[in-house]
Amino acid sequence: MEEDVETRKKPPAKYGLNSWRFRISLLIFFALFTRTSLRVDMSMAVVCMVNTSYSEEVIPYLNSTETNSQCSYLPQQNISDPGYDGDLLWTQTEVNRLLSATFYGILTSVWISGYFSDKFDAKNAVLIATANSVVVTLLTPILAEKSVWAVFGARYIMGLGDGFIVPAIFSIASRWFPHSELTSFAALYTSGEQLGVLLTMPISSFLCASETLRWPSIFYFFGVLGSIFVILWFFFATSSPEQNKYISESERIYLRESIGKYHKKKSGENAYKLVLTSGAYWASTVAQLSVAFSVALMQLYLPSFLKQVLKVSLKTNGLFAFLPFLMQIVSKNVVGNVGDFFKKKRLLTNTQVVKLVQVLGNIGTGSCFLILALFIDCDTMVLAIIVLAIYGCFISCGTLGYYTSQLSIAPRFSSTISALSVFVGAFTHANVPIVVGFLNENETRAEWRRIWFTGAFLHCFSAIVFSIFGSADVQEWAKGDPEADKEKEIKLKDINEETDMM
Repeated sequence: MEEDVETRKKPPAKYGLNSWRFRISLLIFFALFTRTSLRVDMSMAVVCMVNTSYSEEVIPYLNSTETNSQCSYLPQQNISDPGYDGDLLWTQTEVNRLLSATFYGILTSVWISGYFSDKFDAKNAVLIATANSVVVTLLTPILAEKSVWAVFGARYIMGLGDGFIVPAIFSIASRWFPHSELTSFAALYTSGEQLGVLLTMPISSFLCASETLRWPSIFYFFGVLGSIFVILWFFFATSSPEQNKYISESERIYLRESIGKYHKKKSGENAYKLVLTSGAYWASTVAQLSVAFSVALMQLYLPSFLKQVLKVSLKTNGLFAFLPFLMQIVSKNVVGNVGDFFKKKRLLTNTQVVKLVQVLGNIGTGSCFLILALFIDCDTMVLAIIVLAIYGCFISCGTLGYYTSQLSIAPRFSSTISALSVFVGAFTHANVPIVVGFLNENETRAEWRRIWFTGAFLHCFSAIVFSIFGSADVQEWAKGDPEADKEKEIKLKDINEETDMM
């Protein structure tokens, strides 16, 4: 008995190869990296896939009244960068529709993804969905030669599978990471999304600019990379500590005591009704909308903004486009660990931490958008680089705010909340091309200003709502049996106090 208590009181270190929480966080990191790179490769590839001389509708700035005479460092004639000239005769309307295809698929499947993540193995959901995306990616060059609609259909099918990935990851994360470690682990594994964009942008621009490899190599490269991940996930990932054969007994007991109490559902509970009537959930959703709009805008259209407004070359485009995502990786891991430090030392509560980082992220990101709208053009290149870097720092704070809130407020309903979260994200991503197409019909700097102003407004509104209604505490409607919880809280307190001294 004494040995069992001693084992329970000394869980393995948070980081290091002896910690299976850390190993699982790395696997989720690479899952999100693969998911993002297989989705974002199209936004960079399409810049050099499409023949820009086919129609003024495709790249109108080449024939726009905003000529290069406005840029002091450019020659007084139209830009002619061979790297941007592809061989596919697609219009800008078709391109916008294509960039939304994956998210239409997600919107279709997300309604059942949460249910399947709860009822079936979450590990296999990630495995099958990623394998589906890999196959679609490898087939894209062949389909693109057929028609834009063939690619659209394939990307839609990719989205059908993609809709299962995030709910499954939510389910896995809620079973592997205790509240006291959640912010820092979430910061670590969600960095996979930023690394996916970070590497996809410059690699894609390099492959695009190559006279021998060209754009098809983008899809082959990331398709092979995705195949490697599928193999690693199959052999090493598990949906919960109970399914893991190699985890130490001390870590298993620690996770059972600190997490297990919130995962039993009462019979007859209507998960969607409970979640959708929660003010804390709606506050996190408003925050997610602001962040998702910004992320979608940057992932799908930053290369276009750099091309249309800053007039950068193809190779430079990829280097500039990856900067915000590099800063996100750095800043979110710093902020995540600082947040967990404040919680462990009881300097701030869970709710105070998520409110602080979310509001800071909203205000900072909104300010960056205002600067992009008011002061950035092709003659303010240095300022543009600085603002994009600062944006990367602030948007990562926003992600940690609402994302941690959604993981924390109802662990027993993690798959339901994640399914709703995926719907909100996919809905936003699917509609950003529509918003951009409406506000940026002629692809001029003046029209880009309207886009940045829209983003700034969303972040301002989000900061107000989340500061009032946001939370990271388990909600009353999401708690289990009070007596059982009280007993486990006493055990958990002993564990955490011992852990703080390690």
